Amino acid sequence: MFQAAADYWEGKLVSNVTIRIEIEFNPLACDAFGAVLGSAGPNSAFRDFANAPTANTWFVEAIANSRAGSDLDGGSNDVGAEFNSGIDNNDGCLNNTNWWYGINSPAPGGTISLYDTVLHEIGHGIGFLSLVNSSTGTKFLGRDDAYMRQLYDASTGTAWPNMNDSQRAASAINTGNLVWDGTNANSNSSHLTAGKNAGRIRMFAPNPIRGGSSVSHWDTALSPDELMEPFATTTSDDTSTIQLLKDVGWQIVEGPGEVGFSKATYAVFEDKSTVRVTVNRVNGGEGPVSLNVSTIDGTALAGLDYTATNVSLNWADGDSESKFVFISVTEDMLEEPGGESFTVQITGITGGATSSRLSATVKIRDPDTEDFLLMIVPAILAATK
Repeated sequence: MFQAAADYWEGKLVSNVTIRIEIEFNPLACDAFGAVLGSAGPNSAFRDFANAPTANTWFVEAIANSRAGSDLDGGSNDVGAEFNSGIDNNDGCLNNTNWWYGINSPAPGGTISLYDTVLHEIGHGIGFLSLVNSSTGTKFLGRDDAYMRQLYDASTGTAWPNMNDSQRAASAINTGNLVWDGTNANSNSSHLTAGKNAGRIRMFAPNPIRGGSSVSHWDTALSPDELMEPFATTTSDDTSTIQLLKDVGWQIVEGPGEVGFSKATYAVFEDKSTVRVTVNRVNGGEGPVSLNVSTIDGTALAGLDYTATNVSLNWADGDSESKFVFISVTEDMLEEPGGESFTVQITGITGGATSSRLSATVKIRDPDTEDFLLMIVPAILAATK
């Protein structure tokens, strides 16, 4: 469940630094009429690091690490998250509404998708939130943060960095007029049929303010529903959410991506029956992509040393998971000290994906010969002493 959510975000964001998330199940506020499903946020923030997109501006740790190319705080996790343990099997919590533990499918009636909730909360931890105190309007340690720099009040025509504290506090409850001013999210919002103000996407700004929800969510007026709205919805699109994360500093995965073998050489002992060859799709996940993987004889021959293979691999739109090809190898009684090898190749790439490594070598190692060498080498060493 949690790994699936992490894999989802891995397919959306570009980072050479691992994003570390600590997760707990704890009793959170809950009664028959409402509940806190979960909460999450960054454990730290950084400014003026190497390759920072904007000077004198706070970025949550996951963004800062991705831009700096290193873990700026290796002693702690990047995101802290907790989820409501009181929801399951509790008649007093949401009238016995339970978590739904399915993935990529609508939650049945009387349940709430934990997977979608985890996706949502991780979104906050990696940057979908302002560090401004929305009740008082005060900046975090007196400086702008990457998120608040993109907030704009449509009724006053003023961006948040140009407001004083009291003006920001007033804007945080200016329902329908607090909007997003980031270029990427707004220019990619044509799919929204509701929830915009003069071309800008509306942010959640109820009056009175709702601590933990105001400002750091899309407005509930958006249609279709977006992942980062303040309340759980049956379906949630992520189009605007991903573009907002790009506005606040993330490099995001765009286009059909790049496909190729995960490494140049795979090795297998011939008595292990199969070798698994991995094909990756990276740096993109838009649109369907397909390709063909086939084998070519080398010193190893199809039908004698391995089974000739010719298979198609397919990725759906949004799918950037690795795919695997399993090739059978044959054990024989011949001594082959140098082993044998054949080649796997990728052809017929569709969907506009580029390629990185189109061929790889599969080495078949002889366990009998290697066992013999393991026995004889110690004997030779002993004889020379």
